[in-house]
Amino acid sequence: MLARTPMKTAEELGVSDKFYNGLVKLLLLLRSGKLPGEMNMGFVLRLRHSCGTVGCIMGWAALLGHVSISNMGVIAEDINGNTCSREQEMNISRLVTPAYWTKNPYTAEEIMNALETFLYTGVPKWPDVYDRVGDKIEA
Repeated sequence: MLARTPMKTAEELGVSDKFYNGLVKLLLLLRSGKLPGEMNMGFVLRLRHSCGTVGCIMGWAALLGHVSISNMGVIAEDINGNTCSREQEMNISRLVTPAYWTKNPYTAEEIMNALETFLYTGVPKWPDVYDRVGDKIEA
């Protein structure tokens, strides 16, 4: 059996330690099926006490990593600390805003796989959801 490649570090991914810790905690919760709420890439974070918290990768990672959240959402400096390269910034963006993210066409398993590929390779791998969404791409 081949040894698994270790996860990239926060520095290698271009994210802050807090946000990284939140991403790792989120992956562990998704793997175990014990996320105390729902994944929805169309919402950053909606804290609901009666019916459960709903959030995207960025929202859950911010909550789990104790990253500052303002009325406008997660504060960018708390995600990448303004120290990431352009390539790292693009990969972070691909992780938290994949194609059609506002329509939430992704399953929890697909979200978990994208997060896992990001943490291990630095590049999130999302499935092609064009057929599920049914929109035409406009130039």
